[in-house]
Amino acid sequence: MDEQRGMDASFEDLLDAIEFVESGGDADAVGDNGKAIGAYQLWKIYVDDCNRILGKNKYTYGDRRDRGKSREMTRIYITHYGIDFESMARCH
Repeated sequence: MDEQRGMDASFEDLLDAIEFVESGGDADAVGDNGKAIGAYQLWKIYVDDCNRILGKNKYTYGDRRDRGKSREMTRIYITHYGIDFESMARCH
């Protein structure tokens, strides 16, 4: 990341950072005694809450192992609860 880009982080950079911190990008990662799954280390309640926010059952627990779907769920969750990058990162 060049110096200028570092000064002007994007939402995609935030999602990349969350993924890196949570799993190093490993879609098969398992943590918290088997409760946190995938690249974003999502718990079942996180999936349930994303579906509640959407008002439909779009995601399954198995989708936590799909990097793209995990990223979508993380986007939904943190934009629903966060107001800026810091609060988004903290709520995740």
